[in-house]
Amino acid sequence: MGTNFHPPKLIQIPSKGNKWYVVITKPVELQGSSTNIQVRRSTKTTDRRKAESAMPSIATAIYAEFDTALTIQQQNSKTMTFHYLSDDEVQANLSLRDPFFARRMLIVTEN
Repeated sequence: MGTNFHPPKLIQIPSKGNKWYVVITKPVELQGSSTNIQVRRSTKTTDRRKAESAMPSIATAIYAEFDTALTIQQQNSKTMTFHYLSDDEVQANLSLRDPFFARRMLIVTEN
């Protein structure tokens, strides 16, 4: 499990029948451009003590969802590698008569 997650909060919501909810703010990497930056799960109880005892297992399940989403996001993202051209590559490409080639000696490749 990641270590940079926000701590869980226990909030009672009157419009939901005074049920207690575990609320955790999503990591910045998962927030994206949406306004939905928190995850909320019900403890299915109106009793605060029962909600407090249920909170750790609910929070662990939410953190597991975050880990899964971050893993998928990392697998889908392309990593960029920067490297300089060797002298042979520079000489080979100088024959292209590109006047700006000398300024493009740093090459970016996507993996």
